[in-house]
Amino acid sequence: MGNERKINSDIDLHIHSNFSDGSFAPEEIINLVKERGVKDFSVTDHDTLDGSKILDRIEIPRGISFFKGVEFSCKHKEIDLHMLGYAFCLENKTLNDLADKSRNFRKEKTERLAEYLREEHKIIIPEEDMDILRASKSNVGKPNFANILIRMGYGKSVKEVIEKYLNDFKAFDLKVEAEEAIKAISGAVGFSSLAHPLIIMKDFKYGFDRIDKIVGELKEMGLDALEVYYGEHSERDKREFETIAKKYKLMMSGGSDFHGTNKPDIHIGDLGEGMNAYAYSRLCEFLYEMML
Repeated sequence: MGNERKINSDIDLHIHSNFSDGSFAPEEIINLVKERGVKDFSVTDHDTLDGSKILDRIEIPRGISFFKGVEFSCKHKEIDLHMLGYAFCLENKTLNDLADKSRNFRKEKTERLAEYLREEHKIIIPEEDMDILRASKSNVGKPNFANILIRMGYGKSVKEVIEKYLNDFKAFDLKVEAEEAIKAISGAVGFSSLAHPLIIMKDFKYGFDRIDKIVGELKEMGLDALEVYYGEHSERDKREFETIAKKYKLMMSGGSDFHGTNKPDIHIGDLGEGMNAYAYSRLCEFLYEMML
C-alpha cells in the first residue's frame, strides 16, 4: 500500500471500471472493494450502463451491497457538468436510449479530440492508436488519450498530461442536456446526483454562490442529491455543499471517483478530509432511500 491514505469511509458510490476510463474490470473492482473494507459501492461509468449490467449478473460477496450506477456527461446553459444516476431499472428503455446516445457522442468526441491535439498542440496520434480507440467496446475518455501521450513522451502522469494538453478541449454539443439525464434517471425509478461540484467551480471560476444557483435550477428539474462527500473536497468545501444541499432539501451522496491506475492517487473508500459522524449519517440516509 505504501503511502496510500487509510480508508475513511466504507461507502463509495463513485467508482469507474474499464467500461469507461477506469483501469480495472468490474469483476476486479469487487475484489478491490472487499480488500478496502467498503461495504456499499457503486460503479458509475461514463455514459454507459455496461459496467452495472455486468455487476448485476455477478454474485456479490456477503456483507457488500452493490448499487447500479452511471455518470452522464451533460450540459446546462453555458456549462458542462456530470450527472450521476443510481439504483435505477437497468432495463428501462429511455435510460438505455440515453446511454446509447451518449456513447455515440463519445465516439464523435474521440475524433474531435484527436483533431484538437493536432491543431492546437501539433500532436498527431498514431493511426494504429486511433484504430484501437475507435474499436474499443469501452467509452473512451481523456485518460485513454493521456496514456498514449505519455508513451509518446509528452508527460509522466495522466494528471499532468490532461492538465497540459487535454483540459481545454470542450465539446458542448456532444453532451446530453442535464434535464434529459435527470428525467431519464427518474423515469427508471432511480436517483440523480450532481457530481463533484468543486470541479465545476474550478473549470468555470465560479464561487459557491454560483453553484448554489445552478443546484437550485437542477432541483427544479427533479435533481435528487448533491455529491457533497468527494475525495477532492476539502472540509470547508463539504460544509459549504452541505449547506446548499440542505437549502434545496437534497440528499447527499459521496464517492472517491476511483479510476485505478489512470488516477493512481485516488483510492477506493477515500472521501477526503472532514468525514465526521454527521457526514457519514447523511451518506447512510442516501443509501437507505435507495434501498427502499
